[in-house]
Amino acid sequence: MSCFQAVIQHCCILQAEATLVNQLANGNSTDMAKMLGNTAGAVGILGLFVNQFGGKLSDQIGRRPGLLIGPLVNFISGMLIVGNPRNKSIVLACRMLRLIFTTFSGAVMGQAALSDMASGKELSMIMNEINTCLGAAVIIAPTLEKIIISLSGNNPLYSYLFQALSAAATFIINYNFIGETLDPTKAVKFTPADANPFNFVKIFTRGSKALQKLLVISTLQTAIANISDTEEVWKRSHLGWTASQSANDTIAWGFLMIIASVKVTPSLLRRYSARGFTSFTNITTAIGFMLRGSVENSLVFLAAVLPMLPGVNGATALALDSISTDIAEADGIGKGEFSGWSNNLRALMASFASILFANYYAWAQKRNVYPGTVFMLGGIICAVLPELMMNCVSDEELKAPKLKDTPSSGDQTQAKVAKVGTACSAE
Repeated sequence: MSCFQAVIQHCCILQAEATLVNQLANGNSTDMAKMLGNTAGAVGILGLFVNQFGGKLSDQIGRRPGLLIGPLVNFISGMLIVGNPRNKSIVLACRMLRLIFTTFSGAVMGQAALSDMASGKELSMIMNEINTCLGAAVIIAPTLEKIIISLSGNNPLYSYLFQALSAAATFIINYNFIGETLDPTKAVKFTPADANPFNFVKIFTRGSKALQKLLVISTLQTAIANISDTEEVWKRSHLGWTASQSANDTIAWGFLMIIASVKVTPSLLRRYSARGFTSFTNITTAIGFMLRGSVENSLVFLAAVLPMLPGVNGATALALDSISTDIAEADGIGKGEFSGWSNNLRALMASFASILFANYYAWAQKRNVYPGTVFMLGGIICAVLPELMMNCVSDEELKAPKLKDTPSSGDQTQAKVAKVGTACSAE
């Protein structure tokens, strides 16, 4: 429920944000791409502080406070933009705050809370089920935005107002209906030294070699999501799509996410080993992105989605993520802390990828290089390179360790979920 609401808030302003930033860039697609890409890059750097501090602190005080801060920040930032739509500094600063805290409440706290209740392949399957919820949100939010845009006469501020009100509702719902998942007996004391945003580098000293390899590979895999801002520029400037057509594409993407999460990905997870699943989705993702940038054609752009389906929305990393979580616990790393560390590595990669994709696109435009090669660059970095790195991982390193307190069956997981529900009812 919390992840669903977070994606609603993120996706209900996709077209409004692109329109508003385009207005601030005076219609210049190169400047627009730089604004979107560079702010996304800054988010990766600033997110280091929030993810480290909040992730480690959640190992002491619990996950619930972290699930509340995201919607609170979204409400405040949305209202600030409604009141200051022509102030470039405020618009871009609020964009960064929204991305930082939506990621923290959704990805960092969500991952930590889920790993409190499940592990191994069971955790992979649950995380895949989360993708089904995300797919539903990706369908609903742009549909609502289309209606808002139509009724408001293409005024992007009404979308931001809806986002702010949605965030306020999310805060109220999360406060009243989400219980605590952290076992009090596993709480770890927070110290000032734990606030160091660069503590994540300890993964390369405290973590085992297997954990380090798997984390680097999955970090590269998930970076492909950061081409989305450049993708919006591509749709408008090269495919000639309107805001409505782009919203329809996002809605269709949501339907495909649901299909992939319900039918395709679970079947692959059950059928293949962690290595087989990761390699298969790496290859199909690479094919999809190579195809997507091959020509400025809407049909080709849409057809490229089909080979991308198995690895949609970061699914390429599902098998490795669940193994990494178990290895980290065996290495003595707290789940909240590990969630913060892993998301900080991804934030750094996201920062690098966003800046790289946006500025490569701008460079290609100026030098008369075919700009569609930006998608091919994304496929190489986020699919081809991780697949090559998989050859350095042994079968032994892909085995999740046996953990004493880790649930080994669905019944045990359900017992923990029931315990959380009981605590919530008591509140």
